[in-house]
Amino acid sequence: MILGLALRASDAHARRVGLMRPEPNELKWALLLYLLFSIQFAVVLIHGADTRRMIVHLVLISLAGSLSIAAGALTEDPFTEPRMVSIAPLEAALDALSQIDRQ
Repeated sequence: MILGLALRASDAHARRVGLMRPEPNELKWALLLYLLFSIQFAVVLIHGADTRRMIVHLVLISLAGSLSIAAGALTEDPFTEPRMVSIAPLEAALDALSQIDRQ
């Protein structure tokens, strides 16, 4: 009885952890890279004659883009709300534990 309860609680925990795990969003990464390269291309078009300004702007934009990519990689899905996971398995485990304590 207790072993069955422990196995059900373990399965419920694994299910909850699986539901909370973020999934990578490839469209976000593609859009971020497209924006970074299009901004760099615009800087080259604007400052084509002035090499020093062009290099300074490209370095600054590359650093900003690198920081954006790093922040996105750390959080993986920073612009979405957390997924709501049902607490029903946890409540069921607590109810089962309280029934065992009563016996």
